[in-house]
Amino acid sequence: MKKNEYTKTCNYPADALKIPESPDLERAVLGALMVFPESVADVRGILTSTAFYDPQNARIYDAICKLDDRGIFPDLYQVFEELKGTDISRQYLAVLTQAVGSGVGILNHARILVDKDIQRRGIFTLMEGIATIQEGPEGVMRVISSLERITGDVARIASARSIGDVMQDTLTALERRQQAHQRGECVGISTGLPCMDRITGGWRGGQLVILAARPAMGKTAVALHFAQAAASGTVFRYVSFRWRCPRRSSAAVCWLVLRVWMRGRSGLVR
Repeated sequence: MKKNEYTKTCNYPADALKIPESPDLERAVLGALMVFPESVADVRGILTSTAFYDPQNARIYDAICKLDDRGIFPDLYQVFEELKGTDISRQYLAVLTQAVGSGVGILNHARILVDKDIQRRGIFTLMEGIATIQEGPEGVMRVISSLERITGDVARIASARSIGDVMQDTLTALERRQQAHQRGECVGISTGLPCMDRITGGWRGGQLVILAARPAMGKTAVALHFAQAAASGTVFRYVSFRWRCPRRSSAAVCWLVLRVWMRGRSGLVR
């Protein structure tokens, strides 16, 4: 019994077990991608060519992904041009698109293909593992590594979301922040300065804020003030790259550590 070109060969009888596959579903996904190219970005987040058991379908999906990488809509004509010189005929591509009714369920269909691919990989890994484990500890470790990769793929697919869902959540969060800002509320981590909170909305994840001024202008004191405000609601880290800290900085850091300890926060201060 053989798997497709993306997998290894297993010498087990063809009737020993039924390999999970769905040729009709593979063709339906490919046809929907060519009819509704705008769905490619969402599908690529969860589906790879190895999920196609038929090598011909896997090559078509690879061509669709290559076109998408170049910013070209992978419609029927473009996919055929990309596959020129191969044994995949235009008639076969046309048949794929003719059976498409809508692209509403394409993500669910893609997930089903991924599930079947994971089932196949698990079956073949266990079948090959019977012989591999007999090689000793190294064989056992190879089997465990293969199973860990499969487990990682399962977790990745389970947490995958479409771009549309992510964008909708982002817009909802942005609208919520704007409404809070209009009410004068701090939507992020407070800076400790109400006027700055009203202007910036507070600190938020992913930001790089540079506080710059001439020497002896109070940069350290302001940074420590920000750290004190953050300590009341979140874990923070204060890092100083100065070789020698002035006494006032050392005293301020010690005072900040004491305040954090008294509040029961687990902040790390250096």
